[in-house]
Amino acid sequence: MNIIKILILFFAYFCTTVYSQVVHNIKAQIVIKPERDDIYHWKELLSHTNELANLGLTFVDSEPDVLLCNWVTKELLQTNIPIIILEINAAASLKNKTRKYLKYPQVKAVFKNRLLRDKNTYNAPHVQQTYFFSLVNDYAHLSDPRNYTPLSNALLDKIKLVIWDFNWSPFNKSKFSSLVFDHNINKEKPLDLFFAGRLLCNGKSMLQQFYNWHRTKAFEALHALSGVTCEIIEGRALPFAEYVEKTAQSKIIVSPWGWGEWCYRDFEAILNNAVLIKPDTSFVLSYPDIYQNYKTYVPCKPDFSDLEEKVHSILSNMNYYKTLTEKAKKNVIKSWQQYDQLLPRFVDAIANALKDE
Repeated sequence: MNIIKILILFFAYFCTTVYSQVVHNIKAQIVIKPERDDIYHWKELLSHTNELANLGLTFVDSEPDVLLCNWVTKELLQTNIPIIILEINAAASLKNKTRKYLKYPQVKAVFKNRLLRDKNTYNAPHVQQTYFFSLVNDYAHLSDPRNYTPLSNALLDKIKLVIWDFNWSPFNKSKFSSLVFDHNINKEKPLDLFFAGRLLCNGKSMLQQFYNWHRTKAFEALHALSGVTCEIIEGRALPFAEYVEKTAQSKIIVSPWGWGEWCYRDFEAILNNAVLIKPDTSFVLSYPDIYQNYKTYVPCKPDFSDLEEKVHSILSNMNYYKTLTEKAKKNVIKSWQQYDQLLPRFVDAIANALKDE
């Protein structure tokens, strides 16, 4: 089998991509909620302290120019030090607390790994602080959506797509660099479809009810497929190496929403030349931009009622969908080749946010 270590493509330290780097002079203090394990999300960013310092961003314990926070308190606001919220959120939506503090002039920006593509959607009704659960609710009817006081254009402009949480991103080194992916897009694949994932989460909260309803519908639709060679595994029983091998052997990968719209599975599918089927996620803007309907993946309904139709359409037009998958894969690889631009962009985004005050 012709395979290639994605490590070669992933670590763009070896790439020659040119990015116009401006050296700044910014002192930042990090504020992390002490009783939570949020340090996990900061870990990769903080491992680049020296590189960030070379770009003009140094971390200090006192007299900062800016506070980088994933939580905000009244006490922090009273310091009158500019604040940038680095939101920890699997979803592209805003948490209620982020929305609340966005209106304060001290809060200069909110950095998120993924955005709602049309920022006006932040003003649309949400369920459980989450826009995509409102789309699920159109079918499940589990809760009344919440209408928010609209955010002005000036406040919406504070919400920025800035990769900062490397662990919850396609730039997670520990997740992707050790994997071996199939490099032959024309390889014969024995499985039409593969899915392995969690069906239900424990608990009875409304958020968990939405998760469980959506995942249950996915499993029901998967088990109802006819005329398809597929393997469906509930839970995470497979060793990871075997899971990746099954992904490489499959023409189609189905990826439901979880706590957020995106999933590592989306990238594992694309990198293994599988066609990704996912509830319509075109409302999400990510980097790389992999949620473009019928350009990088195939959308389905949030209740998966059209899954069989989508699967058979793909299987009967595999040559066309191979080109779709190839485009999506090139999109991901191109972003990895520009990995060395992420830190300068992060520092530039901070500088621009402070410039706007």
